[in-house]
Amino acid sequence: MGLKIPLSIVGCGPGAREFLTREAERVVSEAEFLAGPERLIRLFADSSARKLPWSGKTDDLIKALCAPMGQGVRVVALVSGDVGAFSLASRLVEAFGKENCRLHPGISSFQLAFARLCVPWENARLVHAHGGDPGVDPAGLSRERQVAVALDAGKGWDWFLRAAPELMNTHDLHLCADLSLEDETVVAVASAADLAAMPPPRLAVAVFLRRGRLPKNRPPPFA
Repeated sequence: MGLKIPLSIVGCGPGAREFLTREAERVVSEAEFLAGPERLIRLFADSSARKLPWSGKTDDLIKALCAPMGQGVRVVALVSGDVGAFSLASRLVEAFGKENCRLHPGISSFQLAFARLCVPWENARLVHAHGGDPGVDPAGLSRERQVAVALDAGKGWDWFLRAAPELMNTHDLHLCADLSLEDETVVAVASAADLAAMPPPRLAVAVFLRRGRLPKNRPPPFA
């Protein structure tokens, strides 16, 4: 494609502006065209860039970016989480080519969830159930030491309610909802019945830790 100015893809982390990197702030401040989910666009209400709140099909976003990119406009695409894990970033790179993209990673929701629990996560199995069934066998997950599942209130939550009881036979569950936002909660879930009674979270990371990874009867921080 050989664009004059590459597409900048900025990872916005879990959602609060204070969790953005300084590099992300700089790149967005230089943007002339800013695109991304509406909740991320709202983080930059002070930007003078032309804004394109997006929701829906990824192909529609790609088409909308082609015109300004072809005109040499500084385009920044905002994506949630980390650009290297379950992110829209990979689809944009595929569409425009590595040579035409610059990735600016942010703090992922997975990283923040484990930080809230003060638990290392180098052995964690990451599962993306945001928006739908991830097609992962819960029996296989039960063999993992740590499992973290990204969730929302849609079909992914339905899959989670079916998968969680089997994992809870061997693992302790902590539900980290709305991380970094004003209504953030991090709670230990005692039973499958308690989980089923909970309202679906808007955005969450469910962390399963094989029993013994956290001291018994220790409440999670920020409960």
